[in-house]
Amino acid sequence: FEGKIVPNIIINKVGFEKSIYDSSRTFKSNATRLANSMHANTREGVIRDNLFFRKNKPLNPYRVADNERHLRDLDFILDSKIEVCAVDGSNDSVDVEVFVRDVFSVGVKVDPEDMNAARVDIYDVNLFGQGERVQVNTLYDAERTPDFGMSLLYRKSSLGGSLINPS
Repeated sequence: FEGKIVPNIIINKVGFEKSIYDSSRTFKSNATRLANSMHANTREGVIRDNLFFRKNKPLNPYRVADNERHLRDLDFILDSKIEVCAVDGSNDSVDVEVFVRDVFSVGVKVDPEDMNAARVDIYDVNLFGQGERVQVNTLYDAERTPDFGMSLLYRKSSLGGSLINPS
């Protein structure tokens, strides 16, 4: 398919209850239903901003392979798969389907160092499905002055499709 034109890029989002590789396998449980109800799916535009290929441009299979790995490396994507399909009735066109499965984006990390010190981090790696990470870190240490500290992190993935990640 190298060099063939890509008229359509189809984005498919897979929920927590399904496998990205086998759509017949489902994991239905109260936990997956709760996760799906609490989770904001990554928006299609955010996924498109992280693609290395564009609509109506020639296909480069090496970029597609690299792009699959790049999507998996994002904080908010658990797994990805990209499939290229021939377009019926056309010798020079292929459609590209992108399958992504998000991670559950909200979390808390507690790290007690000892009886007098602890660190607590609260984060969302995909705020409102926008590919934005917001994280609040707190530190308490009774043996230091001041004994309490706090930091805030904000990071945006692929600003406007440029693959620049400001933080």
